Amino acid sequence: MKIKKNCIYCGKEIFQVKHSKGICPSCRTKKQWSSRPKHYDNLTKQKMFEKRKKTLLEKYPESFSHKLITCPCGKILNVNVNSNKKYCSTKCQYKYSQIIWTEDRKNNLRKSIAKSISEGKWRGHNSGIGGTRKDLGIYFRSTFEANFARILKYNGIEFEFEQHHFKCSDGSIYIPDFYIPSKNTFIEIKGRLSDTKGIKKFKEISSKEKQYNWNFIGPNEYSNLSNKYSNKIKNWETKQFNIRSENWKYE
Repeated sequence: MKIKKNCIYCGKEIFQVKHSKGICPSCRTKKQWSSRPKHYDNLTKQKMFEKRKKTLLEKYPESFSHKLITCPCGKILNVNVNSNKKYCSTKCQYKYSQIIWTEDRKNNLRKSIAKSISEGKWRGHNSGIGGTRKDLGIYFRSTFEANFARILKYNGIEFEFEQHHFKCSDGSIYIPDFYIPSKNTFIEIKGRLSDTKGIKKFKEISSKEKQYNWNFIGPNEYSNLSNKYSNKIKNWETKQFNIRSENWKYE
């Protein structure tokens, strides 16, 4: 049962339970905020940081030792002693790195990726279903690419998969999916139009390299091809039934 009381701080009339302290809500909140610890100012924060840094230096001296390196673009970087960093950004890495993608290097990379996938250690850089297709003998990163290669094989068209590369204006490298020598045509397949970087690269290179023919196959074009060839071609893969499925067998 509530009775009439006066607040012990401001004297305001309130109705509370008999055995309560007799504090109005406004005075209660003021008291709570006043009892809380005040925020640290910048000087105390800096002192706490320096104190923590000293203790960490005593325990882990190697983690705080740094070295200066120069990127080929001219920028000076302050990095950890144990770091192998050579470039300030991925843009400089593409621009100044001395990696030459020869045929042997590409084949060795495909073999190592296929081996790691078969052992279950690596599943590719993207959301596609990557793996070596035994009926084609080539590593593909998605079912879209593998099925399109089967379409070309079904129609007796010779093709090259990721054998050519072009340099973009930002220093990155663009590698088209398929090249058909008989038609002098490059074909790019995208299962998702959300890959804006890849689409931008395709548009840039296709506008520059006009001595070649360029074709882009998106989700709509692929669905039309799937409706036409899925019942005709053996080992056709889908999202539900593919090389990672338990019951998958090559025909």
